[in-house]
Formats: sequence, C-alpha cells, structure tokens
Amino acid sequence: MADSADRCQKADEELLRRIYCGDRKALSDLVKRYYDLVWRFVYAIAKNYQDTDDACQQAFKTLITRINNRDYTIKNGGLRPYLFRTAQNKLIDIYRKDGRAKQAIKEGKINPPGDSPNPVESLKAAEIQKIIKSTLLKFPEKKQKALELYYSHPPKTFREIGEILGVSLGTARNYVKEILNKLREILGEGEIDYV
Repeated sequence: MADSADRCQKADEELLRRIYCGDRKALSDLVKRYYDLVWRFVYAIAKNYQDTDDACQQAFKTLITRINNRDYTIKNGGLRPYLFRTAQNKLIDIYRKDGRAKQAIKEGKINPPGDSPNPVESLKAAEIQKIIKSTLLKFPEKKQKALELYYSHPPKTFREIGEILGVSLGTARNYVKEILNKLREILGEGEIDYV
C-alpha cells in the first residue's frame, strides 16, 4: 500500500511541476483528477452548493498560487489530503465571514484549522476506500453507474439517474440502496451515509 501511495505522490508532484512549467493540459488533468472528490468532501460538510463551490475554487486557487511560488512538493500524504484540508480551511474562512464557524466546529462538522489529520484515521480511510472499490466491482456496471451519478457533482436525483440509465425512479433508488446496504453490512452503520 505504501508503494502505491508513493507512486501516486510522485505522479502528483510531476503533475504540479508540469503545471509550473506552463503545461495547461496538466492543470486540466489535475482538476479532472481531484475537483469532484474535493467538491463531494466539502459538500458532505457544508450541505450548501454555494459554500462548497466557493471553498473548492479557493482551494484550487491556493494550490495554483503555491505552484507559481515554486512550491510543488506536497508532504504528509500527497495532494489529495492537501486539497481536502485546504478546502476545509477555506470553508472555515467562509463560515468565519458570516459568523458560522464556531457553530460548525461545535457541531463537529469541521475541525479547527491547524488540527492535523490523525494518522490512524487516515489509514482507516484508505482501508475503507479499498473495501468500497472491491465491493463496487462485484456489482453490475449499471448499478455502479447509478451510485456514481448519485455522488456526482452536482448530485443527480433518482429521477435523473433513472432517465440516464433507462430505468424507473424506484429501480434507480434500489440500485443505489442495494450497494449502500452492502457497504453498510461490510463496513458498519457509521461509515456510510443513508439514502
């Protein structure tokens, strides 16, 4: 697992170096690789499209500024955790501007800036991600697509998923629920949000 993480971090650093050298395709690749992941992470906290969009845009802008300052080595786990933490900090900044930060921290939605991610939690998250990927591969492609659309940016409704897949709204809902129920069975109740 460490070897895979090292390869991913090296690939990210190469991508950042190429962006610094003016490679527009590298910037496009970076956004394609991470924007939806970061957006879903922030939306899970904010539950607000405008705050999510603003925090994500500011996080990527911060990264680009960092690259332009010739700082394209990302420590502590690579680019993904860096973008997650930066986006969360930007969300906290947005909350601070209109007085929502203390309430969000109090409710446990966000961690105060400066709190480092717990290494045990990071390892647990990586293991959960591995389990999710292997579980998804056991389902037919149509059901996987339903789940992907459900968690896309912006999230699709069951009606939209049904239209895209050519199935009824109820069938679309059942596809997503079936996968989430299987994941809950494997991972436990607290790891997967209910539909």
